[in-house]
Amino acid sequence: MNLLKICFACMLFLIILTGCNSEPDVLPENKDILYLKEKGFTVYKELGVIETYTLDKTKLTEMPYMLMWGLQQKDVTPFLNQKVNLKAYAVTNNSLKEKLKLNNQESLEAVLMETKGEKVGGYLIKTNKESNEPTGNIYSLSGESLEEVVKQDLQQWESEWLDKYR
Repeated sequence: MNLLKICFACMLFLIILTGCNSEPDVLPENKDILYLKEKGFTVYKELGVIETYTLDKTKLTEMPYMLMWGLQQKDVTPFLNQKVNLKAYAVTNNSLKEKLKLNNQESLEAVLMETKGEKVGGYLIKTNKESNEPTGNIYSLSGESLEEVVKQDLQQWESEWLDKYR
């Protein structure tokens, strides 16, 4: 009988011990987090859907949509008249921290663009850690400015972009 009590106490102790975890919560790896990991990011917070809109030619001629889509290096036409979800994640990336010159008051957000359940692109925003307000330009997921992505004079690019989408 004592052996049975000892076995029962040991099992109860093991059940309690395995239920206690001292490690901090880790975000479950969904498709977005795996996508960002593949691009060299560590995701430490999911910020959720920050905007949903229908992409049309009017949007493509307005800021910041013109920049967002210009950074994607792809033909935007297939996504016209589709609903687009922007999902944001708080991320880190040591090499981009240096390239984008993040200071101690800034953090980095990755925003993924999704339509019909598929990722169609994304971009980075530097934000103020306290206010979460943007502190500068937006960049491609590889940390490039629009000028670096389009490899041409920005006024010329803007003129061609507006001619195409007006």
